[in-house]
Amino acid sequence: MNIRHLTFFQMPEIHRLGDRDIDNISADIARFIQREICHVAGEYFDHGGVLALDENNNLSNWTKDN
Repeated sequence: MNIRHLTFFQMPEIHRLGDRDIDNISADIARFIQREICHVAGEYFDHGGVLALDENNNLSNWTKDN
């Protein structure tokens, strides 16, 4: 039996990420962290964590004005 000729599934074509793809992914991750984790109104903000302290209000409760 020749194992080289046994094919159980078709291998998918491999695509490489370009520099622009990596930049977009990085920007998306940074945006998610800023809006959903670091901001007080974010879904994953830790209200008992260090960003919730009054002294860090400017880091966790910003608006477009500041």
